Order: sequence, then structure tokens, then C-alpha cells
Amino acid sequence: MFCFQNHCRIYDLLFAHLLIVFCLLQIACGALRDDADLFGSRHGGASDGKYSSDGRLTAFLRARQKKDAIVFLDEFEKPSDLTTCLGWGQGPKIYKALLEPWQEGTLTDVSAGAKLDAKIDCSQVVWILTSNWGQKEIISFAQEKPETYIKQEVGREHLPRVKKELVDKILTPLVMKELKGVDRDVQALARRINCYVPFLPFTEHERVVVADTELRHRFTLYREPAVLQGDVTRRRLYGNLHLQHTLEFAAYAADSYNPMMGADSMIQSADEIDGLFLNKLREHDFKLSLEAKKRVCSKDTPIKKGNHDYAPEPQFWAHFDNDTEQIVMAQIDPSGRTDRVFSSPAEVVHGVATSGTSAAGGTPARTPRQLFTAEDPFDH
Repeated sequence: MFCFQNHCRIYDLLFAHLLIVFCLLQIACGALRDDADLFGSRHGGASDGKYSSDGRLTAFLRARQKKDAIVFLDEFEKPSDLTTCLGWGQGPKIYKALLEPWQEGTLTDVSAGAKLDAKIDCSQVVWILTSNWGQKEIISFAQEKPETYIKQEVGREHLPRVKKELVDKILTPLVMKELKGVDRDVQALARRINCYVPFLPFTEHERVVVADTELRHRFTLYREPAVLQGDVTRRRLYGNLHLQHTLEFAAYAADSYNPMMGADSMIQSADEIDGLFLNKLREHDFKLSLEAKKRVCSKDTPIKKGNHDYAPEPQFWAHFDNDTEQIVMAQIDPSGRTDRVFSSPAEVVHGVATSGTSAAGGTPARTPRQLFTAEDPFDH
């Protein structure tokens, strides 16, 4: 049993790998309505299960009996204050129902067609939980020694103190207290958790890496054609263009990091650019040829080079001017440097920018640039 505390975007990388290697069921505990969503129910008390409903967890475990599998319960703290529309508390029921598979390695099957008290073997299931319990405590722990946990990469030599002072003395008793607050019997769940993995706040180097990666992902969407119809959340007035950002803008986004909000606090910088960039395009503040204007407004894939009406891909830059403390949008690199911000995401993570593509991809980097230590910043 693993409990990951203090949410972090690195979960995406972790579970992408787990999905490849294992069969994984991911459940957002914040979306649960009652215990039947997980375990099913026997409506009307029918002992034969004739009128039963099947829960997601029960169906998954039944199909994976005696096989390796992973159950990922995201935001495990959410059911603690869950109530129905009639005001009936669901937290104790959900947590108590987990005692059986966690302690006995079996789960009572209440689905239609199942015999009364039929058991599902889930002894080979690995349970992974994420929780915001202890988030403030984790941040305070790191901020007490910023030179160790924020200014530099956390090394293996720091792990014994993290386990002793943070995990053993703070997080383990805290989880026990939270579960006991739901119901006295539920605190037994805490004793079934084998390992706590606290995610410390991003270091200063990691903030720039994460900010750059998030900006790259957002701005790359502009290289696709415009989306003028369909789902309103996916519509985009302009496309078929190349939007990039400078190192100064990545640093600006990193400076907006809030440990309580995580990577989402840095993504807001991309939202700023979206609004500013779209306004400038609508107001015709950029110098574009007629062909380029048609290209960025088109919902079709661009015409290939060499064909009639071909227009080169328009290039734009997002930059933060440290002198004026303002965001600048331009059609050439406003920073004026001959090298580029980053090359590939892998090289950003490992700390070295070599010749390749820029932060948003596509523009050659002419001069290698050492940005971080060669140590993997996520190696803790």
C-alpha cells in the first residue's frame, strides 16, 4: 500500500508507465456519490443479487482475480465528508468497506448473479492512494530548510531525515488522526499503508523545467489548424502557426509558483499569453501577409511548400522584459540571443540544452547552453 501526499504533475508520468506495465484502475474519489459507486449494492435487500448494481471497483477486481493489478484511488481524503442528498454520511461506509480487501485480501461480491457472501480474491492487488492530507505540513517542512529542499536538488543523503522527521513524526500520525475522525474503526486503514511518499515543493530549478514543459505543451496546440466548431472547450480561433517562449518568460512563469496550487499556478502564465496573443491577432498588431492571414485562420491543414498559395509558418515569441516587468509579444526573438531556451523535454529534465529545437519545438538552437546540473531533478 502506497500513499502519495501533496499532488504533483509527476503522477502523469508515473501512471503512464504503470498503465503500460500493469492493468490499472483509476478512481477519482472526489466524483463518488456513495459506496455503491465502488462496491455495488443489492437493491431491496434481495439476497440472490437479482436487482443488484455493479460497482467499478468490484467489477475490476472480479475480472483480475489472482492476477497482478493496481488500484489507484485519487484524492483519497474526499470521501471523508461525503454525504448523500438526504444528509447521510458516506465516508464511514466507503472506508470501512476497504478494510476487508486491505486486511483479508478478499472482497465480498454483491453483484447480480453472485452467490451470497461470495468472495473475490484481490490478494495480488497493489493499492495506491493520493491525498492532500498533510500538504501544509510538507510545505512547512521544506521551507524550514530552504537551502536543502528548495534552493537545490534533494539528494539521497537527505532521505533519512525526510523519513524520520516528516513521514514518521508528522504524516503517519496525521493520517491516523484523519481516519479516526471519520470513524473510530476506520483508523485501522492507516496501519495497512506500507509506505508514504511525500512530494516536496518544486525546487527553483524544477520550477523552470515544469513551467517550460507546460508552456511548450500549451503553445504547441497552435501548430494545429484552427478549430471553429464542436466542443467549445477545444475551439481555437487561430492555428497553423508557431508560438514560442524565451527563457525569460519561462522564468517569469516559474516565479508565479505557489506550493499549495502546484504546477497549476504556473500554467496561469500560459492563460495570460493566450488572451494577449489572440487580442493582438484580432487587432492586426502583427505584420502578416495576406497568405499568412489565411493560413492562421484556416481550419484545414496548411498547403505544403512548393504548391500554389503556400505561406510559410508564421513565427511568434512570448517574452518577459525584466526591465519594464511586462510581457512582450513579437515576431522575432525579443531576447536577442543567438541560442535558444531549451532543446527537447528530455534534455531540459537532465539539464543540458544542446543543438536541436527550441522551447516550443522547431527552431534550431545554435549554441549549447548549460542550464541545470546533469542530475535528474525528479530523482527524489
